[in-house]
Amino acid sequence: LVGRGGWEVFAKDFSDRRYVLLFLLVNDADLFQRAKATAIRLGLPLKIVCGGFLPQYGLDAWSGVGVSEWVNLMAHASVVFTNSFHGSIFALMFGKRLWTARLKGDMAPKNDRVEQLFGLFGLGGVIDRDFAVVENARFDCTIKPLQVVGRKFLREIVEKVGRK
Repeated sequence: LVGRGGWEVFAKDFSDRRYVLLFLLVNDADLFQRAKATAIRLGLPLKIVCGGFLPQYGLDAWSGVGVSEWVNLMAHASVVFTNSFHGSIFALMFGKRLWTARLKGDMAPKNDRVEQLFGLFGLGGVIDRDFAVVENARFDCTIKPLQVVGRKFLREIVEKVGRK
């Protein structure tokens, strides 16, 4: 419901702007290896943020970071690797080079959301195969109608609750 400008409020300026970010919803050793190889090739540090677990990769990793810190890491990364819908949409929103991996096993049904998101931007063929980038103006134009629908839906729910 909130566009890039609304989230940039959380993305404070900080000095170590050049890094590769790996955001893992669930552990994925192959995605870790891909992110690590890219960081080495680019000569950049790899920062790892995990959703509720800490993998044993021999590098510092954070779990349970706050909203401001998480948005800040997304906004300032040079490249983002993720297997998360939210990681994907925030990376696209901030115009980052993004590699999104499909979830596996029991989590595989959740891939539909990422596939629908990428389809909106004509990126359906790049999941798990190539980097995705969406220019800021294109992101804004594509997402704006969805924001209007989402806000209307939320307003209707609030009004219904208020009438009870």
